[in-house]
Amino acid sequence: MRRRSKYLLLLLWSVGSLNAAASETEILTSDAFLQIVRSYHPFIRQAQLRYDRAGAEVQQTRGAFDPTVSATVQRKDLENKLYYSYFNPEVTIPTWYGLDLKVGMNDIAGERLNPEATLGEVGYAGLKLSLDELVFDKRRAAVQQARLARTMSRHEQRLVVNDILYDALSTYWMWARDFALVDMLSNQVTAVRQRIRMVRIEVEQGSRAAIDTAEITAQYQALVQQQRMAQLQLLQSGLQLSSFLWTEDGSPAALPGNVVPRVDALATLPAELPGMDSLASVLTTHPKLLMLESKIGILQVEQRLKQQSLLPKVSVNAALLSKDINVLQGASLQPSENYKASVDFNLPLLLRSARGAVRSARLKVGETRWEQSYTQLQLENKLRSVYAECTSLQQQIRDYNVAYTAYQALYRGELTRVNTGESTLFMLNTRELKMLEAAQKLIDLRSKLQKSYAAVFHAVGLLE
Repeated sequence: MRRRSKYLLLLLWSVGSLNAAASETEILTSDAFLQIVRSYHPFIRQAQLRYDRAGAEVQQTRGAFDPTVSATVQRKDLENKLYYSYFNPEVTIPTWYGLDLKVGMNDIAGERLNPEATLGEVGYAGLKLSLDELVFDKRRAAVQQARLARTMSRHEQRLVVNDILYDALSTYWMWARDFALVDMLSNQVTAVRQRIRMVRIEVEQGSRAAIDTAEITAQYQALVQQQRMAQLQLLQSGLQLSSFLWTEDGSPAALPGNVVPRVDALATLPAELPGMDSLASVLTTHPKLLMLESKIGILQVEQRLKQQSLLPKVSVNAALLSKDINVLQGASLQPSENYKASVDFNLPLLLRSARGAVRSARLKVGETRWEQSYTQLQLENKLRSVYAECTSLQQQIRDYNVAYTAYQALYRGELTRVNTGESTLFMLNTRELKMLEAAQKLIDLRSKLQKSYAAVFHAVGLLE
């Protein structure tokens, strides 16, 4: 089976093979089908690209802490007179705590300079510090929000996979149900066709009334009509299944006509579900809840950044100076009394803009927390609902198995009585219809059970 599944994967991954007419029947199991969906469904690929893009955005925000090298050159010559020449190479090293370290030099020459300018080479090493940003600043906020956004994107990817796989499984079990109905009705149509031949022979021999031919023919036509309707449903469910089949190059693929589900796929009941308490404890890791948790984290970072705007803006620039030192050639600067420094101070008197921004950010966090609480309640109710449905379907299948076995026994007994001349075709047809109704109901219940079983794991976000 493993070899056959691998061959089937190659078959579905190849456009040529998908469109080629094949004579041998291939079995598509639910596991093999899900593996194809995981690998090539466009929405799942798109979710992976969004996660990769979030990683690129983290790298982009980290670039704010990259060291930079800059240089400024200005020169003016007029009528053989050097008015000024400025050369200012500098290396800036940002740090995580809002402190920028700077090392550079000024090389100034000329006859008409600003009186503040110092002729010659002056090396300096200093810093730039905003005291209000010492604890937190925009650069750190951007990095933290980008990291949380990447985490949220990972949970979003899990949510997409969880939803897509559940839809794929639901479609697969509909397809398997329709295939089982067609197979059952085809076998019954073949059996009734053989019975028609026997009845006609008996009518010709005079051992059976001619009206029995009409009776069995009507039964045959009714079964053929059901068979055709089931074949149409199988065609439609196969087309729905094809919407989940894609090739490696991103092209849609059609389900080959020779690919069928496992014959005993519906007859094999799924394993027993874990306890409700155990599933409820796993619900806390549902990707939808974790997405909202990451969103709250992003909003809290924004709130913290807005709170910084309440502080006075104090910026300090300071540097030690050394005359005629070329720091670019590796000379070291020694501490001295030569320095330059500046302090900037700014504080809005009413702080209405800052207070409004902080309040708005706090309310956003509160809104998202309420959304998270409501989402958790919805998920818990959904889990309890599908769990109860799955448990109920298991009991219904057990009950209907008993009923179907009884209808089969009645049908076989009636068939024996008809063959011995002790009963009529009308009674046989009635027994047959009851048996077929029970069989169809049983197939439908088994399909619903498989979908409900998948719905339980979808409800807790474990279909990955």
